[in-house]
Amino acid sequence: MGNPQSGATQLTFALQESSQVMRIKRIGHVGMTVPDVEATVDFYERILGLEVSQRNGNAVYLRCNQEHHCLSLFPGKTKALHHLGLVLSDEHSLDDVEKTIHDHGVDVGRSTTPEPGYGDYVYFRDPEGNEIRLYAGMQSVTDSLSPREIRVRKFGHLTYMVKDFQRFMNFYIDILGFRLSDRIDNDIAWIRCDQDHHGVAFLASETSGVHHYAYELSDWNAMKRFCDNLWQNERVISWGLGRHGPGHNLFIYIGDNSDNIVELFAELDQIWDEETYEPLNWPNELTTMCVWGGAAPPADFMNGKP
Repeated sequence: MGNPQSGATQLTFALQESSQVMRIKRIGHVGMTVPDVEATVDFYERILGLEVSQRNGNAVYLRCNQEHHCLSLFPGKTKALHHLGLVLSDEHSLDDVEKTIHDHGVDVGRSTTPEPGYGDYVYFRDPEGNEIRLYAGMQSVTDSLSPREIRVRKFGHLTYMVKDFQRFMNFYIDILGFRLSDRIDNDIAWIRCDQDHHGVAFLASETSGVHHYAYELSDWNAMKRFCDNLWQNERVISWGLGRHGPGHNLFIYIGDNSDNIVELFAELDQIWDEETYEPLNWPNELTTMCVWGGAAPPADFMNGKP
């Protein structure tokens, strides 16, 4: 399930006395670059039930609930992460987090050009070069979504492929305040910022980039209807249906029009007791990834290809 990173370099930060660990309220949204924005928009409208909330130049913003967007699409030569958006705890101002990140020795910027849906934000890159945006909250949209039999509920998490496993974990835990939920040695880890079992996950790899991003369905029945919608739209599942060990969520994985892996999940574990929760170190075997057993994922799946 990835390549173990032996003797991973520990990340060292120049800490000042005023530095503190930040608190992230929740995972906000994901922005992706794709070769064909309009074809990808069509996929998310037809398959996931997203609706366009705004167009801004060549970028398109889509929502699945009352928040302005859970996905933003930007034109690019290849599929790639544009940014990951994280919602700050109410106890932090943008000034606070900009200083905190700077005090940890990380290059950080502040955008005062309002971004559709959330205005000003602080931005920086993690150790693998992924852009992170921190903002106070997302604008609500008062217009009702169109009636639809199936629609995802929210953006749930993003899973990275990383070259330096320990350095990446240190960054998200020591600076951004994520907590470890479960792991498979130094192969895969699942970390959280709220009660959801994970908002970010990462697996050791020879390359850096997004492995997949995930949206939540309400329950088992919604997942069944979603699979029927795939069939009616002549789409197929890349891997699943199954249940993961870490997080215990139901899952299916599909590919979008830009060759991104998208996970649809339900019944994810909720962690409410931070004082007594103990992360598990799961065995590196197929039944950890799918407790029901069955076929392994496609050969290129762990390399981010549906």
